[in-house]
Amino acid sequence: MPSTKSLKAIERRIKELQAEAAEIRRKEQEGVEQLRAVIEKYKLGPAHFKIAMSAIGSQHSTRARSKPKATPKYRSPDNEAAVWSGRGRRPGWLVAALNDGRTIDEFIVREGQEEQSKTSSAVN
Repeated sequence: MPSTKSLKAIERRIKELQAEAAEIRRKEQEGVEQLRAVIEKYKLGPAHFKIAMSAIGSQHSTRARSKPKATPKYRSPDNEAAVWSGRGRRPGWLVAALNDGRTIDEFIVREGQEEQSKTSSAVN
């Protein structure tokens, strides 16, 4: 059985939490009232909120996709445009060559070849 002292402490804590919850509810209500005033002042409707929310979503998704393009590290000797950055899944031409017994080091882009790869759009 809990002691009287701990019960009093628990009851005091409950009152503190109830007061804190009441303050949060009051602030939320103030925010709702401010929002209602803005909606009324500018005559906003559901279409406006849809536009606003889609703009917020697009800001987040562009940040996530804004990685710089990787520099090609490997190039196919048969097709200069076929390059691979070393990220992601290995391209078919490289897998086939490795299965034929060649080593990945044979396909490393050497100095001077990088300029060609910058104009290439086949980075895998």
